[in-house]
Formats: sequence, C-alpha cells, structure tokens
Amino acid sequence: MAATTQRLDLRLVWLATGAWLAALWLLPSSLEVSAIALVIGTIFSAAALWVLSKQEGILSWFSPLWSPLAMALAGATVLAGATTLHHQDLNSSPLVGHINEEKTVRLKIELLEDPQPITMKTAFASESATPAVPAVGTSPDSEQDPRSTANAWLTDIRIEQFTNDGKWFSANATATLTLTPEMMRSFGSSSPLSGMKFEVLAKLGPAEPGRRSIAWVRAVTKPLPLAAEESSAFGQWVRHTRDTLSQQAQQLPGDGPALLPGMVMGDRSGQSDELEQAMKDAGLAHLTAVSGANCSLILGFIGLLLRSLGLSRWLVILGCLLGLVCFVLIVFPEPSVVRAAVMGSIAALAVFAGRQRQALTTLSLSITLLLVIDPFYAYEPAFQLSVSATAGIILIGRPLSSLLSHLFPEWFSQALALALSSQIACLPVLTLLAPQFSTWSTFANIVVSPLIPFITILGTAALLIGTVIPLISLPLVWIAGLLSAVVGWIGRWFAGLPYAVLEWPSGAPGALVAWMVAAFLLVGLWNFKRPLVRFVLITAACAALLASLVPLSKFVPVSPGEWNIAMCDVGQGDGFVIRASNGSDPSANANANEVIVVDTGPDPLLMDECLKSLDVTQIHTLFVTHLHADHAGGVSGAVEGRKVGSIYYSSSEDPASSNAPESLGGHDVPVTQLHEGQHGRIGGISWTVLSADSNASNENDASLVVKFVINGWSFLTTGDIESDAMDALIDRSPDSALEAEILKISHHGARNGGTRIMEAASPQLALISVGLDNDYGHPAPTTTDRLSELGIPAARTDQHGLVLITITDSERLNYRAIPTRTRIE
Repeated sequence: MAATTQRLDLRLVWLATGAWLAALWLLPSSLEVSAIALVIGTIFSAAALWVLSKQEGILSWFSPLWSPLAMALAGATVLAGATTLHHQDLNSSPLVGHINEEKTVRLKIELLEDPQPITMKTAFASESATPAVPAVGTSPDSEQDPRSTANAWLTDIRIEQFTNDGKWFSANATATLTLTPEMMRSFGSSSPLSGMKFEVLAKLGPAEPGRRSIAWVRAVTKPLPLAAEESSAFGQWVRHTRDTLSQQAQQLPGDGPALLPGMVMGDRSGQSDELEQAMKDAGLAHLTAVSGANCSLILGFIGLLLRSLGLSRWLVILGCLLGLVCFVLIVFPEPSVVRAAVMGSIAALAVFAGRQRQALTTLSLSITLLLVIDPFYAYEPAFQLSVSATAGIILIGRPLSSLLSHLFPEWFSQALALALSSQIACLPVLTLLAPQFSTWSTFANIVVSPLIPFITILGTAALLIGTVIPLISLPLVWIAGLLSAVVGWIGRWFAGLPYAVLEWPSGAPGALVAWMVAAFLLVGLWNFKRPLVRFVLITAACAALLASLVPLSKFVPVSPGEWNIAMCDVGQGDGFVIRASNGSDPSANANANEVIVVDTGPDPLLMDECLKSLDVTQIHTLFVTHLHADHAGGVSGAVEGRKVGSIYYSSSEDPASSNAPESLGGHDVPVTQLHEGQHGRIGGISWTVLSADSNASNENDASLVVKFVINGWSFLTTGDIESDAMDALIDRSPDSALEAEILKISHHGARNGGTRIMEAASPQLALISVGLDNDYGHPAPTTTDRLSELGIPAARTDQHGLVLITITDSERLNYRAIPTRTRIE
C-alpha cells in the first residue's frame, strides 16, 4: 500500500527554533545584552501578534510568514528572559569579587557528579598547562589506575558556603572543581562520589562565558569529608542503593559487572577503556547513559502495571510521573537525567492523553520547556543528539519503513527504519564530536534492541529492592546482568568487524557534507508525491556518504615517495621519523635499519599508522624527549611488530625511583637515559645532545634538545622545553651551535616555548606538531606571528597532515604534505 504524506504541524517547531537560537546567542553574552534582547523581543512579539490579528491589506500578502515569525519571536523572547535571570544570578553572587580576583578561600561544597579523569589546560590565567605524566610504553588497553595517568580530575559542584574574614557566608552557586591526581590517590578506595559534601581550601578562577558554572575551583588542599550529620540522609540512602547494585553486579560474568550499572543508572565507572572504546565503535555507547529511552521504558512498565489495576487514565499519568521522579532521584538528577525525564514525561502525557499523532509538536514543546528550565542544554551534545534522533524517527521513520518493506519482512524493516532514521538525523552532530563513522552501528542496535527493555526494567527493579529484599533482587540482577554481558559481547563483536570505524572529513568540510547528507535524506524520504525528486536526493546523499567514507586512496594506496624527515600527524603531540636515504635509491631497503624515531605522540594507533604509511619496519633508535603522554604515550605503537635497537630518553624523574626504564623497556629493548654532551652516529646521521637536564624543576625542561645532521643538513628537535630553560641554553651555547636548517618548534608552539630560539637557529623551515582544534590553543599567536616576522615558513600537522621533507644535493629544502584526518584532541 502506498504511503501518503502527512501534514506536519510546524507551529511549535518555530517556537523551539527561536528559543534554541536565542540560547546559543545570549548565554555567552552579558546581562545587558540579554535584557535588551528581552525588551526588543517583547516589542516585536507584540507587533507580530497584532499583525496576525489584522491580516488585512498588504499584510495579508505575507500571511504564511507571520505565524512562524511570531512563534520564533515568542520562543526567543522567553529564552531571553531565562538567560537574563541566569546572568542576574551570576552577577549577584557574593562570590563574584573573589572569583574575579582569583582568591584562595575555604569552601563547603557538594559534588553534583562523580569526578572524571581528564587531560586539560589550567583555568587560571596566571598558570601554565602541564600535560599528563603517565607511565609510558603502555597500551590504551592496559588496566592502569586512571588516578595515576590523568592530568586532573573534574566534577561539577554546588558551593554552599564560603569564608570571608573568618566568617562563613551562604553562596549556593554551581562551579567546576579540579583535583590533582595526588589528591585522588590520597582518597584510596574511598573516592569522592556524587552527593558527598566536603570542606576544601581552593583557588577560584572565572569560568568561560556560556558555561553553567560560575567559576573554576582548583583544590589547594585535599578536600575533607564533612561530618556524617552534615551530609544529606537521602543522598546517603541513594548512594547505598546504587552501591548495593554495583556490588551485586560484581558476581556477573563477562562485561556484566561493568555494563549493568551503566545501563540501569548511568554509572560507567567500572568500564575499562577497552570496553568503552568497543561500545563506541559499535555505536552502543549511548546504552550506558540514562536516556529518554530508559525513562520511556520505566514509564511504560509503570503505566501497564497501573492500568492493569483498573485505574483511570489521569491517575495512571500521575503514578507514572511520580515513579519517574523516584527513578531520577535514585540515578541522581544530573542535567542529562533531568533532560531525559522531561522528554519522556511529555511523551507519556501525549500518549496517554491520546495525542500521540502530534509527535513533532510534543518534541518541540519538550525542547522549549527544557531550554527554559536550563538554557545550557542548547550547548550540550547529549541534548542535541536526543533531539536529532527523535526528530529523525518522527520525520522519516514511517516512510523509510515503507520503503524498506519492499526488501525485508515488516518486523525487520520497522526495526531497521528506527535505527537508520535516528542515525541519519544524528550524523551532523556525531561527526562534529568525532570525525568518524560507525559502520555497523545500525545493525548492532537492531541486534541488542530486544534485550534493552528486560535489562532496564529488571535492573531498575533490582536497584529499588536490593537494600530491602536482597534475596529477591539477586535473581533479577543475574537475569539483567547476563543480558548486559550479552550486549557487551555483541558490542565487542561488531567493533572487531572489518571497517567498524571509518574516518570522516574533519572540520568545516566534514560538517557541511554531514548536513548535506542528512538534509537530502530527510527531504528525499519525506517526499512521496515526487518520485524523481526522491530518487535524485537519496542518490546524491548516498554518493556524498560513500565519497566521504571511502576515498580513492582506500583503493589506490598513496606512496609517501622520497623523504628524509617525516613529521607524523599524531594529534596533540610529537612524532618524527628520520632516515639518511631519501628513498630514491631502489636499494634503500638495505639501509632500513638506519631509521630514527623522535617521540611517538599520545596514541599508539596513530603512530603505528604513520610508520606503516612510511614503510618503516625497523627502528635503529627511538628518542623519547621526555615522559609526558603527548610524547611517550604512543611508544607501544612504534615498538610492537618492529625490530627496535635501543631507546634513549630524558626525564626529571629520579631513575632509581622512576618506572620509566621498565615501562619504556617493556618490549625487550635496551633503555638508556641521555645526558648533555652525549653524541653518536647512525649510518649517515649524526646526533648531539645539547640539553637533557635531569635536575630540571619540571618535566618539560628536562626535554632532550638534539641536533641531528642528515647529509649535511641539520635538524634541531626541542621537545617541550620552555622559554627560560631554552634561553639559558642559548646563553651558554657557542656561536652557531644551535643553528639549524630545520627547527622543531618547542611545546607545539605554546607561548611558554619562547621565540628566541627562532633567531638563534635561523632555520629555513619550522615544524609545528599540533592537534587539530586542540583545547590548548596551540600554536599561540605569539609563536606564529614571530615566525611570520622573521620570514620563516612553518609546516603544521593540524593544517597539512603528514609532512615529508626531502634533502637533496641542491641548496633547496623540499617539503610536501600528505593530508591526513587527525582525531580532534
């Protein structure tokens, strides 16, 4: 039976659109801008309503435009009021003066979420960022305590009180707390968790505009837990309930202990990096977060139970909403959980009230209401994905199912249409978050979908009764847990299939293609009355999708050609390869063992891919300039599967107490710490260590500064040495000792890398290894501006990808780039 076009009610869509755009524009602004927008919006909204009431004369010519315009203005005006209140709260906070002056104060705080390990730059203007210092040479899959490898731990907090002149004052402000790895380790097994309250001495710093937090809070001392009576009794009960489920889940086989807490209450703390990555690659990571789907299943089960008791429709609705509130409180009312609950409850109201056909109107109302409650949802990827997936299902779920029913059985075509429509609509958001495409995501979600209702409902029931009747909850935990383990097995299986994750064009081109594909498919699948238009749009979308995912280079490998120095595109880190022969000689393979690698970047996979593309199968010597993760994290990617002669490194850590030799040498490769003045020769390449300060006050300044000479051309590598240490090296070095035709800019072009070395080295070419769209702002404008002033051309991995430099007998230095798609760091 041919499908018929449904008439869409778009009135509230314009309301939600106006609200969302206003939130995006006004949140990063000031109180004054929001207030002016509120006044102007009120005036224009009133004018639009007056026009709608008249609809006479020339005004009637544009009657189709007035209603959308009026709704968009109304949405924008409402959000202008919400953002005005937000800015007013920020400006009236008693903490504002302390924050602007970056004071150190004593606080009483409550954690709003569990602390998460991250690598970040500092939030305080007066301090410089320091990368993480993990035990190097380990693979990403290693079971290493993240408290040892994280650069910092981050959590949102509520500041309840603060001190001023020895007196306590109320604050009630939301902020973001950072803890050092040492502080986290000091907690031992009793890590700080959501709902706990602490007293802490901390330094305040202003938060960036557009953030929910009023300030960055950096703990100066270890947070001290408040007395039990000062903590919330309800919070303690909730924590006990959650802990009981987590403890019961530890008996489960496979991935059950890690996945069941996540699929029931959004607790991912038990997941290893390997499992988390596998779930992401399979497109199943969303299952381990509390989402609208969880809330819908809970509401559906409660509704079915209450209806079976013969209760009236509105009593059922009331019971469902009360049950949903209890569920939200138990899994913790974080912003993402509240968002899911609101969308689920509005959907339930629509269904039980008999208005389920108005799905798009319901979605638009949900969006507007959530943005009024919390305008910051407009910036949250989880909210964007939730809205996109729901809109995709509403708009093209049914027509796509109708189209697929000609090829598959009805039950399969409906399941496939549900998964495909949501993935199509989410494509623009997903590819902006990470430029990659999960090939088997649709099929993986179809396979696990029958298991999810049982896991959610049985797991939630076990969560609720686990502390009361553990004998009954245990069987529920085992049933839900075994199904969770099956989900983990399915996720790992799909993640292990060929081409499970394909690269997607990064930056603006990738975003443009994603939006084009999504728009063409949405319009094409909705357009029933024009088969030719549908065919053209769907064909164009599929062609663009294939061209993005399967470039010509997949079928015709690109040879790197001639090169002597390669700057690998390893993201936010360094990775260089040097060889004496440029590859023009067919007998060059005889000198394959003369390859030198300097640093390996943060990701073993990216380093391995670069070396494979350069046909490097043997490494004579691997130089690790220092032990920060962005230089040594990819050691295993360089070493594993290749013959490596030796590893040289530098560090400010005491060799007697450092684990660097063991971790670097975990591949049966000799490891040696270098010192200033050491030198050597590897085939046609000579090298001299100009600096390797093992007594440096920080790891960056312990970096190896090595001068390589390849066929008469010099290449100066500088690691992450900072300006003071580099200036001291310049001052004590003989004339011309630091001169080099090629200069590796220190610290990825950061401001604290200094610029004096540019004049001292006087290079013909500068190399900057830096991640695309990195969070550090590297390279700094002061660095790039100084290179421009000195007339020194710069090659950058974030702009050029893999950079290959060829040294010939002529006086010209030739370099070229092979574009690569670097992960966003």
